[in-house]
Amino acid sequence: MTQEEYRSEITLNERGKEVIRVDEEGFHYKGEFIADAGEAHRLMVAFLKRNTAQPESEVYYEFSVLNDEYCTEAGGTAPTLLQAIDEGKRYFAHYSQDGLYTLEVRRVEIIPAPY
Repeated sequence: MTQEEYRSEITLNERGKEVIRVDEEGFHYKGEFIADAGEAHRLMVAFLKRNTAQPESEVYYEFSVLNDEYCTEAGGTAPTLLQAIDEGKRYFAHYSQDGLYTLEVRRVEIIPAPY
């Protein structure tokens, strides 16, 4: 067997173009040899983050009917802000109320924390 048949190489592409190549010479980023291991690691992690599917967020729609004393008489099932934080997630909520403040609608999104 020839030397070419034993060649070992890993190539990572983005949109059909080679971005990262690891071969017997070392780490290459966009055709440029990267000698610094820390810089190579940073570039590899950035590439993987860009090209790895992120977990989807959970979305809840809730409503509350408010009586004369502004007490909630109906609600929903979304986690609370503290529950989301305890699980290491981000919490985003958008509230809308009618003009008489008798109906409140909420859209709650629980967003997984970035890696």
